[in-house]
Amino acid sequence: MQRHDLNRDDATIRYWTGGLDDGPALVLLHGATLDHDAWNSQVDALTSRHRVVVPDLRGHGESTGPTQFTFDDAVGDIAALLDHLDLTRIGLIGLSLGGNIAQEIVYRDPGRVAALVIADSTCNTVPRDSLQAPLTIASLHGLGILGRDAFLHATATLTAQDPAVQRYVHAVNRTRSTQDTIQILTSMLTGALHPD
Repeated sequence: MQRHDLNRDDATIRYWTGGLDDGPALVLLHGATLDHDAWNSQVDALTSRHRVVVPDLRGHGESTGPTQFTFDDAVGDIAALLDHLDLTRIGLIGLSLGGNIAQEIVYRDPGRVAALVIADSTCNTVPRDSLQAPLTIASLHGLGILGRDAFLHATATLTAQDPAVQRYVHAVNRTRSTQDTIQILTSMLTGALHPD
């Protein structure tokens, strides 16, 4: 995989490309607080048949960005990356927060995506009780009161049962504060969900 940078007004989006230059393009979007390494096994399996693009979302992994993560800015970054790479009719694959971003890309520009795969993500447009997002945000803040180590342990345990994946979640979040994690998740809950 080759490493590249996409410079935005307030962030640098680091992304990796590999596989067949003329193969069907797949773009893989990782979950909240993770990075491109979440897709290593899939990248290994896909590069022999596809052009693969794997970005780090703003404020994640090797990408930069303001301390305040916003869902809309992250969607804009991915749309700009697709424009920069002149990618249309792609396969768009999203995990968790990446799945919410993928849904929003399709919502805003459905012709850009030929296939969509969403894993472990809520539907952006499903009707919800008006208290669902605020109660989830309150629960996150309550979990944050337990302290950084307990919060990180809880998020790793909720993310995966596999101890190796839990270790990855710990490692990739070793410098991220609990408040930053809560802010990223809150931005998804307040920015991505629009029942219509």
